[in-house]
Amino acid sequence: MRFFLNNSFYIVSAFILIFSWLFGLYSILAIYLLFIGLTAFFLRRISPHHQEDALLKEGVFYAPVNGRVRSIKTGVNHPKLGEDYIEVSLSVSWIRESGLYLPTRSEVLDLFYKKGKSFLRYFIELDSEAIDKYSGVYLKLRTINGEQKEYGIQVLKCNLGMWPSIRVIPGDRGKAQVNFGFLGLGGTVLLYLPSQYEILVKDGQLTTAGQTIIAARTEENINLDFDTNEE
Repeated sequence: MRFFLNNSFYIVSAFILIFSWLFGLYSILAIYLLFIGLTAFFLRRISPHHQEDALLKEGVFYAPVNGRVRSIKTGVNHPKLGEDYIEVSLSVSWIRESGLYLPTRSEVLDLFYKKGKSFLRYFIELDSEAIDKYSGVYLKLRTINGEQKEYGIQVLKCNLGMWPSIRVIPGDRGKAQVNFGFLGLGGTVLLYLPSQYEILVKDGQLTTAGQTIIAARTEENINLDFDTNEE
């Protein structure tokens, strides 16, 4: 299994464990082992299962996170993206893998960091009119599957979570389902899609990053039925 941890964590942890063992500090050793286990659980990385059907990937958006659909709004105006977008709000819990993944083949057009108020992912209704007041990261992207449609991903910091870690810059390109960041201890992720896409999820539905199909183009006939033997 892989983790969202850097090399310095492994080096420091090895030093603390060896030091505690050599000097007989077994209580500290046990506590730190428990800390390592909890950290590894919350920062584990499980890459999405890549589907090989290239035709399917051409017209769809996969879920960017392992989360739950909180709301779906149409006709949303975003201060950095523009007017008439579909907003799909996804809540990421503490216990599910918290990687951020590209929902389709994309190019990063712009990246904004915003320091504001944190947004509690539970029990609070998101105000789309005040979306630019929340702390987090916003990415403006463009699909590179032939149609070149602009869309957006906004990652909101939760009061009970960590700051999102983003590993891309403007100009970077990536395939669908590729990891581009991490939202430690979860939070809220907003996916902004062009209005001509059809939403294929519903409120309350659990999503799996890189596997659950969030939306598909309405102007093209995309076969989403994997059972080719069905008559």
